[in-house]
Amino acid sequence: MDYRFFELNEVIDDKIRSNDVDALRGILVGIINRDPTFATKRYDEAIDYIIHVNKIEIYDDRGIIKLAGEYETDSDSWDKEYYRKQLAWLSQNYTEERVKNIKRIGEKVYSKEYTQGKDEAENFHHPVEWKSPTSQKRRSSAGGIVILIAIIIIVTIMCILIQMMGSQKKQDEGAALNQIEEMTVVSEPKQFTSVVVLHQEAVPEQQVETMSSIKEPNPIVMILLKSADG
Repeated sequence: MDYRFFELNEVIDDKIRSNDVDALRGILVGIINRDPTFATKRYDEAIDYIIHVNKIEIYDDRGIIKLAGEYETDSDSWDKEYYRKQLAWLSQNYTEERVKNIKRIGEKVYSKEYTQGKDEAENFHHPVEWKSPTSQKRRSSAGGIVILIAIIIIVTIMCILIQMMGSQKKQDEGAALNQIEEMTVVSEPKQFTSVVVLHQEAVPEQQVETMSSIKEPNPIVMILLKSADG
């Protein structure tokens, strides 16, 4: 069978490999809920893949069982609430007869209602033709959300780039300041030595002897004396 609506994916294959029948029944119930009028062939394709291709016994071998709280009503009383109850009963007692019954109920209850299945079938059969206002509105809303997300992503990227540029600028400024400080530290001893040498040459021997007779010499004088001795 050519699967045009049923999407094969790793989740379904994983449930098939582990023979997780309850999970597979839940997937099938979800397909029915999405397409209550069976407008697409998704359910038939899923059943073919699960039962015929992978040989999984999906139906309850006990047949239809009367469940607690279950009741029947005439077609004039069918509504969405009754349809939802049928889905719950189907998930508890999954039989082919229940599927056929819920299909009849869904076709009546949702005959004039929008469903995702109808929209998908319409897009598949008439992809370039005019679409119903409801489906157009939904697709327009979805497109607007996509555009909004794209704008948010672009703004976020720009903010990150600006922050990165600011951080890089600060790092460059810090590196420049560190370099200036290193240059200052290296140059200071040379300036000090130069000053000492100049003073050393300027002080005559007689002045040095006078200075040495001072009981508590000035520290600067001591430096000059040591330089002279050296």
